[in-house]
Amino acid sequence: MKSMSPAQKDNILVFTSSGLSIRQIASKTGLSRAIIARIIKKSISNKENINIGCLSKLTPHDKRAIVHSILSGEASNAV
Repeated sequence: MKSMSPAQKDNILVFTSSGLSIRQIASKTGLSRAIIARIIKKSISNKENINIGCLSKLTPHDKRAIVHSILSGEASNAV
């Protein structure tokens, strides 16, 4: 197994923080998804319950606004 340069690891972490999925990072870097997942997991090993992948499209404020409009009857349906 060949060693990975610190620059490659930094690139993977930059891609992750910009919201790319593991699959997208793998296609950009040419590395396997397992290796990328391992690097990300090691870099955040001190944090718990962190989901790796795409970022949520809704902000917490948007989610609260949607729930409020559904519960108050402003929205015609919840689907």
